[in-house]
Amino acid sequence: MAMRAGLIHSVFRPSSCISCLLLGEPRLSCATDTQRLIFQNALMIVGIVVMVGALIPWVFIPMVPLVIVFFLLRRYFLRTSRDIKRLEGTSEFRVCCILLR
Repeated sequence: MAMRAGLIHSVFRPSSCISCLLLGEPRLSCATDTQRLIFQNALMIVGIVVMVGALIPWVFIPMVPLVIVFFLLRRYFLRTSRDIKRLEGTSEFRVCCILLR
């Protein structure tokens, strides 16, 4: 039962960013926590890739095309999401204009 209570608490507890916003702390501290977590995760991923590459060098052969495909898809997604947000903004503006008349 204690394990279930711990699980429920970890799922429903407010994140550090939300709690620091509720406590009135500046938003900068939240951004620093997020940036620190992103940096830690990036270092961990780089460490894993280096370790696997050192143990099995053949892993780097398929990794190069996969990284290239990943960055191409990322660039396409960012362009597409920017266009969708722009279209969404213009359509919301038109709806607001119609409703305000």
